[in-house]
Amino acid sequence: MNELFFLKQLNDSPGDTAILREYARWLSDRGDPRGQHLSAELDFYEAEKQFAQAEQHLGGLRGSRPQDFEWLNSVLPMVTRAPVSGIFYSTASPDDPPFVQLGDFCGRSTVVGIIEAQKVFFRIPAGHSGIITEIYVCNGTPVTAGDKLLNIIRPQKADVLQVRLR
Repeated sequence: MNELFFLKQLNDSPGDTAILREYARWLSDRGDPRGQHLSAELDFYEAEKQFAQAEQHLGGLRGSRPQDFEWLNSVLPMVTRAPVSGIFYSTASPDDPPFVQLGDFCGRSTVVGIIEAQKVFFRIPAGHSGIITEIYVCNGTPVTAGDKLLNIIRPQKADVLQVRLR
């Protein structure tokens, strides 16, 4: 086998992950860094598909039967943690309101704060969807990577209605 063999197979069967995996192994066995890169790309695409399937499955479970969210929040808490060490800011500037407050509903990508580390500002997403029940750090507080920033709970339908009515 040589590279032309794989390229012809891929041309005949575009997107065939089995061939792509075999090609990646073949490249890696020869010390070609493209093999690792191709493997990582394939892993990423497979993870994206798994995430979409899990999200759909979870959505079906949440909508089809009553959940004991108190139990779920206790065994699988949704905590936003500092990804880097630095100074945590809960506002974009001193005169601005906080990004989030207790009781706010947030999505996974909702910015909950900024961490300044070595003159670089990192916007911190919530990472989870739900209602903020605890904020562990104050504006201007030093944090270490891994520190808890806030706690989020999975909302019951009544909770979501109350948040929307605010």
